Amino acid sequence: MARDAPTLLLTRPEAAAQDFLRALPAEIEVRYRVIISPLFDYAPVNHAPIDRDADVVLTSAAAVPHAGPGAGRAAWCVGDRTAMAAREAGFETRNARGDAEALVALILAKRPAEPLVHVRGADSRGQIRDRLAAAGVTCEERIVYEKVPRDLTPPARAALMGRETVVLPLFSPETARILAQQGPFSAPPIVVAMSGAVAEAARPLDADRVEVADTPDLAGMVQGVAKLDA
Repeated sequence: MARDAPTLLLTRPEAAAQDFLRALPAEIEVRYRVIISPLFDYAPVNHAPIDRDADVVLTSAAAVPHAGPGAGRAAWCVGDRTAMAAREAGFETRNARGDAEALVALILAKRPAEPLVHVRGADSRGQIRDRLAAAGVTCEERIVYEKVPRDLTPPARAALMGRETVVLPLFSPETARILAQQGPFSAPPIVVAMSGAVAEAARPLDADRVEVADTPDLAGMVQGVAKLDA
């Protein structure tokens, strides 16, 4: 690989970053110098008990360990990775394969009779509980974890302070904000954003290019990175 190859900087937690890397075409690791530098960890927060008879709404795989035993309960999941984690925990999954909009639409289309609890992190933009309640579907909410920011690793910071292109797949507005707070950077970044909201949060990075994934899910992000000519 050429010394001046662009960098692909993955900022998700280690397991999720590795999952994303495995989902990318094999030639990505030839085209790019890959650096993994998680920008946050997950930390549990105290919360009221979750009714073990309630079905759950999940917008992140990180919430699954806090949702209680699956035991055949339904889990309404935002996307593939969350659904996979919920299935492994014993839930019967309903997969929106999209974003919060798709998840709300799926729940409203099915109108489950069982009580629902949205098990989520402290940072959440979808207002799922309120939107379901406004449409006549009762849903409680439990905040069960928060993201704890981490500093960039020395190799990641060196890449961002260099002159070669750095490709940044960004999956959430919060991650974009955490990264921007550690700047400014001198490298010309290309941002691949999961949604318009992520692209907006990434504006302080002053990217050379911002590409928004065609679909707000893992498959969309994989396609967005794979088709880059960086």
